[in-house]
Amino acid sequence: MEQVKQVAYGFVAMASIVALFVSAIWLLTAYLNPWIGVPVFLFLAVPLAINCVSLLKAINGKKPTQIRVKQAKNILMALPGAGVACWFFDVLSTTLVIDIAQSGTELNPLGWPYSAPAALAYYIPITVITYYLLFKIKRKLSFYAAVAVSAATLFMAARNFLASLNNFGPEIIAEYSPTPSIAELEVLCIWVAVVAVLAVINIAAIVKARKPLIA
Repeated sequence: MEQVKQVAYGFVAMASIVALFVSAIWLLTAYLNPWIGVPVFLFLAVPLAINCVSLLKAINGKKPTQIRVKQAKNILMALPGAGVACWFFDVLSTTLVIDIAQSGTELNPLGWPYSAPAALAYYIPITVITYYLLFKIKRKLSFYAAVAVSAATLFMAARNFLASLNNFGPEIIAEYSPTPSIAELEVLCIWVAVVAVLAVINIAAIVKARKPLIA
């Protein structure tokens, strides 16, 4: 289904942006190890930048109103996926702090890990609601309602994003040391693996987009 693809695109795009942002402020500044930080940063930054340029080229330019409306709907449909990406990094960073680094505690009254599904319980129904407003209820008012719902989704995503940034700090890994602890190495390996997966997905998108040109 095309709408499911849009949600997936939103997830990958936002996850890549968050991973790149965190890598910039964490690996390149806090961890102070350019031999790890710079390659990890560039491995994701380059394909993500290429995909962003391609997306901007596809959006820009004169197009019929019907195409513009379709593009707007696709962007709105991608936003719940972007919200889930922010939630994912909130959960991931909390896992790194509490379960691996063991240097923090969960502030949510529900406790950890029971608080993890709370935000996800919002994103799942909001994705369904957005889908129905955009593609099932064919009225102009429903489009504006979808815009309002998307604004609420972005607010929730921003909260998860800020929470994840709070976690990525000295509590997870200290400044670079020639002899890092086992927990620090585990955290670093998990983070590099996440960035690598996102980079490969972005590279695959570039290859897929170039296939018709090569053929």
